[in-house]
Amino acid sequence: MRFILFVCFTLSLSILYGQNLISNGSFEEYNICPIGRSQLINCNGWFDIVATTDYLLCEGETATLNVLPSSTGAHTGDGCVGIASHGISINTETFGQELLSTLPVGATFNLTFYSKVTSNNNYNDECGGVFLYGFSTLPSGLPSSYACPSSLSGIELLGSSENIIGEDWVLYEIDFIVTTQINYIALALECFGCQKFVFLDDLELYETSVQSDLEEEDPESEFDCFEFPNVITPNNDGVNDLFTVTTDCIAEGSIRILNRWGNTVYYSNNLSNSWNGTNNGQNVSSGTYFYIIESQLIQEKVKSGFLTVVN
Repeated sequence: MRFILFVCFTLSLSILYGQNLISNGSFEEYNICPIGRSQLINCNGWFDIVATTDYLLCEGETATLNVLPSSTGAHTGDGCVGIASHGISINTETFGQELLSTLPVGATFNLTFYSKVTSNNNYNDECGGVFLYGFSTLPSGLPSSYACPSSLSGIELLGSSENIIGEDWVLYEIDFIVTTQINYIALALECFGCQKFVFLDDLELYETSVQSDLEEEDPESEFDCFEFPNVITPNNDGVNDLFTVTTDCIAEGSIRILNRWGNTVYYSNNLSNSWNGTNNGQNVSSGTYFYIIESQLIQEKVKSGFLTVVN
């Protein structure tokens, strides 16, 4: 007898105009006005995670930055920060803060910020956007020198923005779904092959309400006969370019991938097919997606979860 599992998946979203979970996102509040570079410690609510983030402006007084001749002018007010990546050395400055509230598993969030690059030709490579990381507790023994944030224990990549370009302030955003409890966030640049310096200002983080109901005939929805990545980087470098499902326990099945709005960006009724991170021939945005594997033959079960795409 052949069993067919019907899965009903509903994803509804509405913006919650609640509390901004980032404190001092405009970098206006400080305990001591910074003089020179690398004094984020003086900015209330923020701290260095890797190396030395620049706290650039204070009460209209410009910090002296020899490498950054156009570093004046915050987006609003007087304060902003700057972070650098050093591609040859494979490292990036990283800063962060403890959020005003814990980000619960399964919830969706939207981070917005304004950013621009320096006019200095040595630090304006078009090599990527801002990367957002999260962790539940601060890693012990934070590095005092440059390093990749991905090397820290317990840190999770939440998403990344579009490439930061231009010397004018532009609004960027990062959307993500929380897969593990988050109490701290960290922001950094691309760690590999990127020589860049960007300014950031007016950071805001709001929850977007996502309710998802996965109704199935068999309440036991997880099983261990699947292997696939939870992060793909579809940049055609031959490493983690594809979302490929490997299984030896399903004869017939299908896979569907949805974005945070509940729209299908990929579907195949053949699990041996791989997804290359595109929708209608175009690369999807970096962020978190939701996959559903429907099985027709294996004990009427379904596998579902989250997938991160980093472009």
